[in-house]
Amino acid sequence: MVPTAAADGTTSWIAASVARPAAGVIADRLLSPLDFSRAVPRFIASLEQRGWDNTRVVMLANFFGALMLHNYWTSDNVLEQRALLAYEEDQRRAWHQAIPLPSGAWNISILDDAEISRTFDSLYHGERERADREFEFKVRKSINVINSLANCLFSIMARLHLHIVRLPYLHPAF
Repeated sequence: MVPTAAADGTTSWIAASVARPAAGVIADRLLSPLDFSRAVPRFIASLEQRGWDNTRVVMLANFFGALMLHNYWTSDNVLEQRALLAYEEDQRRAWHQAIPLPSGAWNISILDDAEISRTFDSLYHGERERADREFEFKVRKSINVINSLANCLFSIMARLHLHIVRLPYLHPAF
């Protein structure tokens, strides 16, 4: 069981299996900015249809708007775009979980640039580590191919040497 906010703002408990996203749902961090921006109006309309408190709906709408105005949103750097959407997903989930708490949720519409930078750094380092592992794998594979070719060449050279040694020596005078 996990706590969730009811339509009237009170805390209610629901089964954890219900709180998980459906199997066909794509995580926000995996969406492109274009796909995310297309989903926002439907998401906001869904919240309104389900009777969410208007201040929370407006706060989320302002949050999404602030994200779309951030300089990472239109960046040519895919990692910056992914960082912004990862930040959005993490903040939205944490904000939603904080709603039923006694202290309540914060104003999510105010972006935390330091947290966005930390998210970018984390993604960047993860990408670097992945690229380094991939490069190391290619180097090891190349070394194995080179060693295999060298062994073949040494084997051929040894056979040629033995074959040449077995030939009778012919003097140029004959």
